[in-house]
Amino acid sequence: GAEAWYCSQGGFDRRATSGAMFSSPPPLGDIAPNTGAFTALSSKWLSIGVSGIDGDGTTENLTAIQTALTAIGTTGGLIRLPPGVFKISGALTVSLAAGKHISFEGSGPETTILYFSGSSHGLVVNYGSPSSSVSISNLTVSTDTINAASGIFLLNPATATTNYNAPSYINNVILRGQDGFGASQYWANCVWVGNISNVVIDGLYCFGSSTIAGNGLVVQGKISGTKSYAVQIQVSDSSFNLLDVGAYILDYTQGLFFSNCGFVGTNRGIYCPPGCTGLLDQLSVGGCEFNSVFGSGCFAIDIGTIMYDIMLSNNYFIVWTNAGGIRLSTAGGVISDNSFNSNSLTSTTALTLVGNGAGIILSDNTIRGFTTGITIPSGIASLITGNNFYDCTNDYNISGTSTYAYGNFPEYQYLIANLPTAAAGNAGTGLLISNGVASPTYNGGVSTTGSTVNKVMSTGSGWVYR
Repeated sequence: GAEAWYCSQGGFDRRATSGAMFSSPPPLGDIAPNTGAFTALSSKWLSIGVSGIDGDGTTENLTAIQTALTAIGTTGGLIRLPPGVFKISGALTVSLAAGKHISFEGSGPETTILYFSGSSHGLVVNYGSPSSSVSISNLTVSTDTINAASGIFLLNPATATTNYNAPSYINNVILRGQDGFGASQYWANCVWVGNISNVVIDGLYCFGSSTIAGNGLVVQGKISGTKSYAVQIQVSDSSFNLLDVGAYILDYTQGLFFSNCGFVGTNRGIYCPPGCTGLLDQLSVGGCEFNSVFGSGCFAIDIGTIMYDIMLSNNYFIVWTNAGGIRLSTAGGVISDNSFNSNSLTSTTALTLVGNGAGIILSDNTIRGFTTGITIPSGIASLITGNNFYDCTNDYNISGTSTYAYGNFPEYQYLIANLPTAAAGNAGTGLLISNGVASPTYNGGVSTTGSTVNKVMSTGSGWVYR
């Protein structure tokens, strides 16, 4: 059976889960026999044991594990499951009392497998207050259904504004179909974080299907009329594979941080659809790999609702035909030191800005093999500097009247697909200052839209080329 843990104000004490039930805890450190039943202990103690479970992959375990979760939700505490495949025909749901924390642990991913049979959610945690929290670690959560509900569903249903929570943790957890990694069965949403803040995720592995379906992590703030934000969601050393969307950002979210993560074989790696509500703010992505964006018209990072203060740096992008690297609807941010590589010159864009925004800095990126390297529409102010372009059909497609580009380094020359119309730009020594005229001049010559330019004008007013 599972281990029973006891908690006093002094710490945890592990004891056996077989034999007769005891009615009061023995001294700390003693071993006492226990059937795994639950007993009323002093307010300083809690007892959790799980009896009657069988990890043979066919025996039903819903009632036994649910009984343990129900008890632990009111007192707080820890459940640890042994190795095995535990079949569960229905959702496991725990409602946390205000201020209580529970830990739900396995013996290791793929060592302890919670096998959910049917189309219900997997593990559901309802928070009783912002001071409630949960830790889920060292297990696999699988489903035998195609497009099942959510594997792990964390929800704060409170109607009051609750922008901050006690920290919750998801560590070393795999979510997949019961038929294997990226086969036919998959969760619709591997992990859903609803109206919860301060969630730390490390070592989360989400697998969709061979048809590229399902979502990995879904984060949403405002739920059922509440006015709160999901704030501070930190994701590190995690992997999102064969999914439609790796990380889905919805209404009322702020402060999402991704570091050292892999998004492999997805249609979109990180996606915020158009029309989300609330003030979306602070997305940081660093040291991540976006390998193979499959969906036609999709981008590895695709932010469709205006989002403030975005930082994207030191990431690696591999993009396929009819897809792109980054598409942002943003009002401020920095995109720097990323590497973009495409295996096709057919309708691919490394980086494009959409909507009306300001204050975008694009610096020190390497862009290779795209139809268009950087696309800047009208209405967006941006600074493009220190970037390297190789083997692109067009390095730029610039329609904005407040875009400045200088100090960039093409392989041999810059290819300009479109030029903005505006007053004459500033003087300089870099490649291009694109706050200029429709047909800018250089040393008496005339450049027209779509031309290739490799001459320099380092003094005077107007456009500057190298």
